[in-house]
Amino acid sequence: MKSSKFLTLVIGSGLLAVASIGITVNSITHNKKTLSEPATMAQLLDSSKKIGSIEIREAVEIELGNALPDASAYTNVEADVIYPDHIFKEVYRNVNGQEVPKEEAVENEILKEEYTKELITVKKGQYDVVIKIHEDEFKSILFVTDKKAPDLMLKEVTVDEDVKYDIYGFIDSCLDNSNEPCTYKFKDESMGSYSKEGTYDIVIIGKDTSGNEVEQSTKLIIKKKVVEQPKPQNPTTPQNPTTPTTPTTPTTPTTPDPPVTPDPPVTPDPPPTPDPPTPSIYVPSAGEISNTIASGQPYFGTLLTLTNEYRAEVGVAPLTNSDYLNRVATLRAIEIAKNDYFSHTRPDGRSWSTAYGDIGGHSYSIIGENLAAYQTTPTQAMQEWKASPGHYENIINSQYRHIGFGVIKYEGRWYWVQAFGG
Repeated sequence: MKSSKFLTLVIGSGLLAVASIGITVNSITHNKKTLSEPATMAQLLDSSKKIGSIEIREAVEIELGNALPDASAYTNVEADVIYPDHIFKEVYRNVNGQEVPKEEAVENEILKEEYTKELITVKKGQYDVVIKIHEDEFKSILFVTDKKAPDLMLKEVTVDEDVKYDIYGFIDSCLDNSNEPCTYKFKDESMGSYSKEGTYDIVIIGKDTSGNEVEQSTKLIIKKKVVEQPKPQNPTTPQNPTTPTTPTTPTTPTTPDPPVTPDPPVTPDPPPTPDPPTPSIYVPSAGEISNTIASGQPYFGTLLTLTNEYRAEVGVAPLTNSDYLNRVATLRAIEIAKNDYFSHTRPDGRSWSTAYGDIGGHSYSIIGENLAAYQTTPTQAMQEWKASPGHYENIINSQYRHIGFGVIKYEGRWYWVQAFGG
């Protein structure tokens, strides 16, 4: 057994004292019929094996994002449980149950008395677990499943008549235990095409990567378009008619002066050379941002996992993916790629931070941005950010809580953006 790939969860202060030592698998009997090969998940969850008075369950199921079960979930005696270390993360909480950075809860490698430590599952799947009783080891299985729907929060949207709106404008947040982005659709397609004055009920379905769906309602308010009428001018008061003047006696015409010789013509200056036309700035539409998010989402999971792994290395709490920040980052990725303008200054000359306002209001007190270009994989982009002190400082900043990603391949080149908020 390679200890580098497993973590031991020790339950109880001592090992079980048994009369007979050297219990082997041969002495195990099932309390159900012999399991078929391969056994289904339901069969395994409903089966256990017995060694005298000791009972060990064949399998245990837990929801993704919950703490790893202790030995009592597997057996009726005190035992050690050995889990693969890649399926969980360490989470530290204060007395109020709030997650805190490791450095706040641990001093000199010792957990402070007022804090607790949990091992939270982070990956779905079927995993082998070792139950250690005294010197004997027995196998069980842990099923990490995702049956919980995401937590979807919506907000009202107000627009003028005949103004198009986007489904993402209604999304306040969508938090899932997988930390993967949600996808959205209107419950009825007609809800995405209202255009006349009125208040409409909007129902949006959010779905996580496991297919769990949640339904929430909000309002769309369409205001009547106000057309400014030209202001009428005040009529002018007619002037009093004037008395015609008496015609004057014509004067005797004077002798005209002799003609003047005209000056020679002057050669005109050549016309100035016109300035070259200013190139137009490409501005992506809301629909293009949504489509680009959809095409980039397969890479978001790797980017989020590596980001949180880097943070865990320095004891910083993990970030949660934000749909709002995905749109900010994707807006930046598109305008950088399609304007060929790789800079924290935007193509129109404004600061990168104005992209947050262009997508919508936010309540963050601190924001940040990382850019990368031409790397062909998310891992390569993350490695290069980690090697750059300024970018790495953004990644491990303990003040950030949320992160979004923008990924686009344009004219054969890849562009990568991280948007942070805290």
